[in-house]
Amino acid sequence: MRSAPLPPNEADRLAALQRYQILDTAPEADFDDLTRLAAQICGTPIALISLADAHRQWFKSRFGLGSSETPRDVAFCAHAILQPHELFIVSDSHQDERFQDNPLVTGEPNIRFYAGAPLVTPDQQTLGMLCVVDHIPHALTPAQCDALRVLGRLVIVQLEQRLKIRELEEALGAREQFAVALSESQTRLNLLNTISTGVISGALLSEVIEQTVSVVARAFPDLHTSYATISMEGMFSILYTVVPAGIPKPPRITLDLNIAPEYLQPPMRAWRRSPQSLWRTAPAPCCSYPSVCRMKSAH
Repeated sequence: MRSAPLPPNEADRLAALQRYQILDTAPEADFDDLTRLAAQICGTPIALISLADAHRQWFKSRFGLGSSETPRDVAFCAHAILQPHELFIVSDSHQDERFQDNPLVTGEPNIRFYAGAPLVTPDQQTLGMLCVVDHIPHALTPAQCDALRVLGRLVIVQLEQRLKIRELEEALGAREQFAVALSESQTRLNLLNTISTGVISGALLSEVIEQTVSVVARAFPDLHTSYATISMEGMFSILYTVVPAGIPKPPRITLDLNIAPEYLQPPMRAWRRSPQSLWRTAPAPCCSYPSVCRMKSAH
C-alpha cells in the first residue's frame, strides 16, 4: 500500500476546510440527498461526502456505510485530492498497486471500485471528494461521470450557503451589539448633559439628583432606579427613586451596611474595596425588581 503525499498547498487547504466549520457536524438532509442521488445515478451501494482533515477522512454524509471516518493514510480520498480538476477513478483496486493491500480493500468496506469528484472551493482549495464505491469492479458511463461532477459542485454550493448564512448571522449579531453600545453611549451622554445643565443653571442639588435618576430610569424602564449615598462609616441612604409603572415607590431609608441584609452585600463589598463614586446593581428592598443605584461616598 502506498500512502498519498501531502498536496503542496496543504496548509491553505486545511485552513479553508476549517473556515467552513463543517467537521464533526450532525447529518443534514441537503447533503444526504446528494449522496443518495449519487449512488442511484452511478448504480453503487455506497456514496460518501469525504472531507480530508489533517489525519483522517471524515464523512459529512454517508449512504450505505456505517463508519463516520477512517485514517487519512488509508483513504482513497487522500490520493484523489491530488487531482483537483478531474475525476479520480479506480476501476478495480485489486489491479492497482496503490490499493491492493489497503485495509479498506482487504477488509470492510471491501472497496473494489472507487470514483470521486473533487470538492473544490471558489478559491481553488480541494476539501475532499464526493465519491461512489462498489464491492465489485465497475465502470461509469460518460453521463454518470458528468452527473457526479455536477453533484460535487452542488456539495460546494451547500457549503458556501452554510458559510454565508453563518457570516450573515455574525454580522447581524455585531450590528445588534453596536446598537446596544450606541444606546448606552447615548444614555451616558444624556446623563452628563442633564447633570451639567443642572449645575450650570444653578439648580438645587436635589433637583439635579432627580433629573439624573429620571434619565437613567428612562433607559431602564423595567428597573427600580435609585440614587443613594454611602458614608465613610458605611451608612447607606436612598435619596431618590423612580420605579416601574404599577410598583409602589419606597420611602427614603438609611441602612447600616456593616449589618446590611443579603441584598445589599454587593454595594457593601464595592464600598469596602473603594469608597468612591461607582455603579452597582442589587435587588430592590421593597419589590422584586433589581435597583440600579448611584452610590457616592459622602464626606
